[in-house]
Amino acid sequence: EWGWTEDVCLGYCYGRGYDWYDPSIGKGLYEIFSRTSCWICPLGTVDNFRQLRRWYPDLWARIGEMEARIKAQRESESDRRVANAWRYTPRRSWQELDDRFAREDMGIVSNTLEDYL
Repeated sequence: EWGWTEDVCLGYCYGRGYDWYDPSIGKGLYEIFSRTSCWICPLGTVDNFRQLRRWYPDLWARIGEMEARIKAQRESESDRRVANAWRYTPRRSWQELDDRFAREDMGIVSNTLEDYL
C-alpha cells in the first residue's frame, strides 16, 4: 500500500534499532536468513533450511522429529498412496534435505538440477 520494498522496510527497521540480534550465535537473524518468518515453514527456501541446520541444529532436529511422527501416523493409515507421497517440503523430505546438507558439509556437491530444486 505504501510502495515499500522489503529492503526499504528492513532499512527502516535497522534505522530504528531493530537488528534481530541473537546473542546465542552472535549474529543478527537477517545476516544468515533471507527471511525470518516462521522457522518451520515448509515453503522456506533451501538456503534458509541450510542456515537453520547450521545455526539452530536443535530446531532443525525438531523438524525431523515432527516429520518422522507424521510419516509414521500416515503409514498406519489405510491409504498408502497418501502416506508414501508425504514430504515435509513440497519437493523434499527433511531426511533428503539433511542428507544433501551433510554431503555439502563434506564437500560433495551434486551437479544435477534435481538437487537444486
